[in-house]
Amino acid sequence: MALQIQREIVDERKDVSQTAAADKIEKELRAAREAERQRQAAEAEKERQRLAAEARVREEIARRQREEPERIRQAELYRIQAEACRAQQEKERQAREMEQQMRAQEEARRREAEAIQWAHRIALAEQQRQAEEARRRQMEEEDRVDCDTATEEAKEEVVLLVIMTVSSVPAFKLSSDIMHVSSPVVLPVAEDPK
Repeated sequence: MALQIQREIVDERKDVSQTAAADKIEKELRAAREAERQRQAAEAEKERQRLAAEARVREEIARRQREEPERIRQAELYRIQAEACRAQQEKERQAREMEQQMRAQEEARRREAEAIQWAHRIALAEQQRQAEEARRRQMEEEDRVDCDTATEEAKEEVVLLVIMTVSSVPAFKLSSDIMHVSSPVVLPVAEDPK
């Protein structure tokens, strides 16, 4: 390479910058500058990414700090809503229990009223039965008394007929006297005159 540079400078009268070595050095320098530029660009990209990541972290921290009161408020709101829901459910449960108790009490009152009504009906039926029995006995007694009275009247009529046939007393007078007699009358039988 040294001989080629000497030949180009001495023999061909080229300037050092026009030699092949200079071209080679220039290419190497350009390659080195490009590599440096790429290295610097990569480092700059790396730094840019690091700064962007830091910025994202700072932004996330700031966002969380901004959202923390809202998150706390939302959590408190959810807690209040959950408590209200539980209170409403408890109130509905108590209302259902109260309604069931009222229904049970109403059913007990209805059954008690039915039992009283049945007892009243049974007592009324027993009273009616007793009244019917008393009426039946009274009617039997009246029938017996009527029968006794009819028997007495029949006896009186028989006696009257006997008297009318036996004696010559007017029937009207004898009949009125006999009607006032309560005990049986025994009349003497008239003897047949011969």
